[in-house]
Amino acid sequence: MLTNKKIALTAAFICVLAIFIAIVWWLWPQPHAELLHGEVEVREIRLASKVAGRVSALYVQEGDKVQAGQLLFELASPELNAKLALTFTLMALGLWFYRHKS
Repeated sequence: MLTNKKIALTAAFICVLAIFIAIVWWLWPQPHAELLHGEVEVREIRLASKVAGRVSALYVQEGDKVQAGQLLFELASPELNAKLALTFTLMALGLWFYRHKS
């Protein structure tokens, strides 16, 4: 049969062991993200557009830092401009017929 002294020693040992484990867990080095500084060199970027065109304006040069959403260049598309002009012409013609119908 366990005596009160043995029970007290067992409880004290468990408490000391729990405190030791808590201290080791607290002091254990936690992994953290590495912060690296440097530059990324990109040799080639492939872009695709829904419309054909040529670069009409270039707003950045090689080596410039850019932000997400920043305008880098503009495309000139004669085909798209012609379609836009045709659309406005057809809208004007439709409006003229709507106003002059009898």
